[in-house]
Amino acid sequence: MENVGIGVIGCGAMGLSLVQMVVENDPRLKVIALYDPEQRSVDRALSELASSPKVCSDYTQLMDMSNVQWVMIASWNCYHHEQIVSAFKTGKHVYERTYFKWAYRENYQHGIQ
Repeated sequence: MENVGIGVIGCGAMGLSLVQMVVENDPRLKVIALYDPEQRSVDRALSELASSPKVCSDYTQLMDMSNVQWVMIASWNCYHHEQIVSAFKTGKHVYERTYFKWAYRENYQHGIQ
């Protein structure tokens, strides 16, 4: 298997700890890009990650990167729907941590069944 580029949306405590655990257990996984509206979260992620990911100005910039194959979404739940749909539209694989009941209700409201 070749390397897999990861883009992280939401690099606060939950997102950062999750991506660190994943990349520490498989050397083929590399964090390529980050997006978080909070600069202190970005700064902490940059100081703790072994790689030197690109810092994106918004999540759509991350989605447009061809070397990002997998998007880990750890933003606020209210943004998950639009970020997941955007990731799928750009051909990305997605991991996100939303409870199924909430995700189902949100997708149903947006006409995705």
